[in-house]
Amino acid sequence: MKKLTVILMAATLCCGCVSQKSSTKVERFEQDAQLIQAALNEHKFTVEVDHVYPSRFPAQHLDYGYEITVRNDSLISYLPYFGRAYSLPYGGGKGLNFKARISQYQTKRIKKDLTRIDLTAQNEEDIYQYQVEIFDNGSADIQVLSRQRESIRFTGTFKK
Repeated sequence: MKKLTVILMAATLCCGCVSQKSSTKVERFEQDAQLIQAALNEHKFTVEVDHVYPSRFPAQHLDYGYEITVRNDSLISYLPYFGRAYSLPYGGGKGLNFKARISQYQTKRIKKDLTRIDLTAQNEEDIYQYQVEIFDNGSADIQVLSRQRESIRFTGTFKK
């Protein structure tokens, strides 16, 4: 009888610890979501890219260092490009490696946990449309559309 009482008390304590841990996890998730929304509203964020999905080639894992950064009215794009180009300047051009002024920036909450950012930037080679979808857990999806190249998609993580 004594052993049964001890076992029941231990089980009750363990259940209490588990529920406290899950509430802390939920609070941390909500706090991260608020930080992401604040960064998006300030137009100051970075997305580090780890996978690329070209239109005509299989998906590839990318090494460290590829990213896009939005700072106020500027876009800094350092991304690889795999795919078909319709018209390029002599020497192949810059691809998706450039710094340009953002001419159009629109943020829209698509779902409960998903924000879409549509931005347009232009350099001397082309006009680029970036569609950045950022989830509240920090994962991100980037679709790049161009007039002179096939579209390409990237996935990665959000960084403040």
